[in-house]
Amino acid sequence: MFGSQILDVAIGMIFVFLLLSLMCSALNELIEARLKNRAKSLEVGIRNLLGSQLADDFYKHALIDGLFKGDKKPSYIPSRTFALALMNIAAPTAWDTDKKNPLKAFRETVSQLPAGSAVLPIKNALIALADDAQGDINKLRSNIEGWYDDTMDRVSGWYKRRTHKTIIFLGLGIAVALNADTAYIARNLSNDAALRNSLVSAAQAFAQKEKPAGSSTPATQGSNPAAPANRASEGATEPSANSAQTMFDDDLRRIRELGLPIGWNLETSDAHLRWPGLRIWQPNVVSAWVGQIRFHWLGWILTALAISLGAPFWFDLLNKFIVIRSTVKPKEKSPEEPSKD
Repeated sequence: MFGSQILDVAIGMIFVFLLLSLMCSALNELIEARLKNRAKSLEVGIRNLLGSQLADDFYKHALIDGLFKGDKKPSYIPSRTFALALMNIAAPTAWDTDKKNPLKAFRETVSQLPAGSAVLPIKNALIALADDAQGDINKLRSNIEGWYDDTMDRVSGWYKRRTHKTIIFLGLGIAVALNADTAYIARNLSNDAALRNSLVSAAQAFAQKEKPAGSSTPATQGSNPAAPANRASEGATEPSANSAQTMFDDDLRRIRELGLPIGWNLETSDAHLRWPGLRIWQPNVVSAWVGQIRFHWLGWILTALAISLGAPFWFDLLNKFIVIRSTVKPKEKSPEEPSKD
């Protein structure tokens, strides 16, 4: 029975970390959507690859211009679209119907580029990719796609490292704002069987409802250098600011409905203090805040570190613990009878 209690506490804590991670992920998506960071990261990668002048021409190409949303630059450009647009910009006349060998025409056009051409910074790269195509124009397009994908993989790495740092700070902010102290929550779960059982039931229902059809690890969608980390069961699609706000509100509502020992409820010897209408400069209020910080600061840090691991990690771990619990519980209900011998 003691082992089962520990298992239930673990499931409860994992579920709490999962919901807080989802909440943090939604908040990060909201910030990313507002600041258009994915489109900016993609543009930086393309400018590093093509050079500033060619990148300007690239974004004006009809294939790329069609991906704009109003005046907003795209946050995702398929590798095939990139290759076709670049090949057309570099050698627009190589595809004439009277050209018997378009690959040869492409190579000759690129090799004869004038000194002031926008394509000049990547001239040698295009020639090398054309030579590797071995006479097959489709192989050239495939080579350019691979070249682009390799560059976007590096951009994705930059973006993920930056986002991870942001998630840590957002996680700490959420932990403090909700007063989500890992140690305090775990202690309450250990001592409150009703809360523990309700949390385990909610975790099981959530895991069943959100069971993913595919992988639940953070994803990079093709040539998108900044695809968002998956939620519990969603694909790597970029949510809008409105949808991110909705996800954040839903996650916050879920957490509040669990009846967890979180939130701010300051009590002093003089009065029961709540915000709003709280004059924080009063000595008794300052003392209460200082006491709360001294009591919870370590728990907040633990919560922030747990959130930084991401919702996919906690969702996978939750499913594993639920499977373990389902195998342990029947044995507890039907213990093996001692031998009569």
